[in-house]
Amino acid sequence: AVASSTASIFLLASVKSKLRGWRQKELDEWEIQQSAKDKLADITRASTSMAASNDIDGSPQPPPPSQIPFFSWPDRKSLWQLATISGPLGFSMTSKMGCYAALSVAATRFGVVPLAVNNIMMRLFYFFAAFGDSMGLAAQEFLPASVYPKPDAKSYRATARRLLAISVTVSLVVGQGSALFLQGAARALARDGAMIELLQRQAPLLASVVFLHPLVVLAEGTIIATRDFRNLIATYLGAIGIHGFLMTTAPTFEAVWKAFVVLQLIRLSGFRIWRRRAAQA
Repeated sequence: AVASSTASIFLLASVKSKLRGWRQKELDEWEIQQSAKDKLADITRASTSMAASNDIDGSPQPPPPSQIPFFSWPDRKSLWQLATISGPLGFSMTSKMGCYAALSVAATRFGVVPLAVNNIMMRLFYFFAAFGDSMGLAAQEFLPASVYPKPDAKSYRATARRLLAISVTVSLVVGQGSALFLQGAARALARDGAMIELLQRQAPLLASVVFLHPLVVLAEGTIIATRDFRNLIATYLGAIGIHGFLMTTAPTFEAVWKAFVVLQLIRLSGFRIWRRRAAQA
């Protein structure tokens, strides 16, 4: 505990020192730019005999960085605009992680071996899901240009088709790869015979979840890019309810991971319904 506290103190001191350095660098750069502007303004005034007040073109300049507070509270309007975006995103991320955590809670009902197998499978899921997560980020990066400020249905469909083709390719690769890896490396991941057998038996379910993941995050990234947060919240509310019911009523460990597949299908179907409607707009 003492070592952890000491490390935290040194980390905070380092961050504070770094922030001060960045602030001083910003001030120095501004002074250099201001000096260059002043010299250029003098030359311009001498050559054109025109008076300039703040800038060459007469437009007012922004205040210097030294007069801008390093930290300030946002006004109510800005805070509300931030909340309308961060609120739904925070809800979706919390709901997603809660559904994932429910798998481990449900697995505890079936003994130590299923719980250990569930831990291994979740780690493999997170590993292979990282390849699919990039599709959601790509949708949030490229789709807004065809939606804002003026919707362009042709550009939207073209971009969406490319992203969908890439997502399907990624889904096939990581889905098949996860199944082959779990079946082939089960003996390296576990030493107990019961665990090895259960891991190999659960490989198709892991592959199904991993296969659906890139498509799910692509659809989710699409509605985030177009800011249809009502659909995002409604889909997750429905997914939480159904997933929670399946988790509490699962009779076997295999049923727990079947419920995980259902969760992916619910999210995909809810997001895909919106995506078709948007593509037709």
